[in-house]
Amino acid sequence: MLDEVNRWVIKAKTLIAGRNRIPLIDTVDLQIKDELYELSLSGDTELRSALDNVLSRDPNALEPRLVALTVYYRLTCIASRSSEDDDVEEDAEGYRQHLAYLFRLRDPGASTGSKEVLWEIVNACAV
Repeated sequence: MLDEVNRWVIKAKTLIAGRNRIPLIDTVDLQIKDELYELSLSGDTELRSALDNVLSRDPNALEPRLVALTVYYRLTCIASRSSEDDDVEEDAEGYRQHLAYLFRLRDPGASTGSKEVLWEIVNACAV
């Protein structure tokens, strides 16, 4: 799982470098939706551990942050659309809570410019 997350971070690095703006967390450009659907069926324990590993290297780096926020945004969407089943609703709520946690994880003073501040605000509004 850590290898997959590292691969997504590399994709994010390429994606961010090639644009004037940082992609929002609902971006499809990371191309992880299909992989996440499969993961959503088996829970997010391994995935959360791998993301924590990547985020712990540099909590303020945009690439792992974009990946982590995109992953949990997408998992929330997948679980919300999947079914009216109580277990699925619990999963969706757990994903939403972790997404909110990830937003609070970054120190507001860590943003290095107006582009990053705007990115944080817009993404927080999406949640």
